[in-house]
Amino acid sequence: MLTRCPDCHTVYRVTSEQLEAAAGRVRCGQCGEVFDAQTEALAAPVRSRPSHAGPGAVPVPEAGHKPAGAPLPAAERTPAEKPPAADDAADVPPALWEDFEPRHARRHTGRWAAAAVLLSLTLAAQYIYYMRARLAVEHPQWRPMLGRMCSAIDPVLPCSMPLPREPGALRMLSSAVEEHPYRDGVLVVHATFVNTAPHAQRFPLLEVRLADLRGSPVALRRFGPEEYLEGGTDAAAGLAPQTPVTISLEVVQPQPDVSSFVFDFL
Repeated sequence: MLTRCPDCHTVYRVTSEQLEAAAGRVRCGQCGEVFDAQTEALAAPVRSRPSHAGPGAVPVPEAGHKPAGAPLPAAERTPAEKPPAADDAADVPPALWEDFEPRHARRHTGRWAAAAVLLSLTLAAQYIYYMRARLAVEHPQWRPMLGRMCSAIDPVLPCSMPLPREPGALRMLSSAVEEHPYRDGVLVVHATFVNTAPHAQRFPLLEVRLADLRGSPVALRRFGPEEYLEGGTDAAAGLAPQTPVTISLEVVQPQPDVSSFVFDFL
C-alpha cells in the first residue's frame, strides 16, 4: 500500500505486516512526523516530493504495546535496530514522485517569463510613443509605420508626427536685397536655400537683418512660411531634402542708407 506523510508529503510503500505491528501508525523517516498510514493511504499513484536520502516510514507501536519483532519508534531505536530500507521511498517507482514540485515551478516560471515579456513590450511601446519624432528623424524608413501607429491610437492618446526642425541643416545658396524697380521705398528680398538633412523638415522662420553704412542694425524682420512661400505650396509636407527653395519678399525700406543685410534661419 502507498501512504503519504501529511507534513512533508513524502510517499512510502508500507506492508500489511508493518501496519499490523503498530496498529497502522508509522513515523516518517524524512521529517519524523507520526501519522496513521491508513488515513493517509493513496488510492492511486501521485506525484510527490522525492526522498532519496532519508529512511523509510517506521511503524510506531501503540502506547504500552510492542509486538515481537516490531521496530522501535525512531526516538527509541538504536543504530543497530534501524530497519532496512526495503520499504523505503526508494522502492516507489520513480514515476510516482517525478516532478512533484518542479511542475508548479515550471508553471510559475512560465508566468514570470510572460510577465517579463509583457513588461518589456510595454516599455518599448512607451519609448516609441514619446520618442516617435526623434525616431522618425533618425530612421526615416520608420516614418510611415509611426504615422500609422499614431493614426491608430490618436482616438485614445494624442498622437501626431510633427516634422523635425533643424535650422543647422539649412544652407543659403544665394541671397540679395535690392530696391523695388517700380515702387519707391520698397525693398525686394531674394533668397535660395536648401535642406541638406537626409529627411524632410519643417520650413524655417527666415530672419532678415538690415544695417546702415556704419554697420549699425537699422531693422530686423522674421518671416514665417506662410509669408515667403508661393501660393499652392504644401507647407505641411515640409522642406524636402536636397531640393532648393527660392523666395522673394517685398518689404518697406526702413531708411535710405541701408547697405548690408544678413539672413538667418530659426
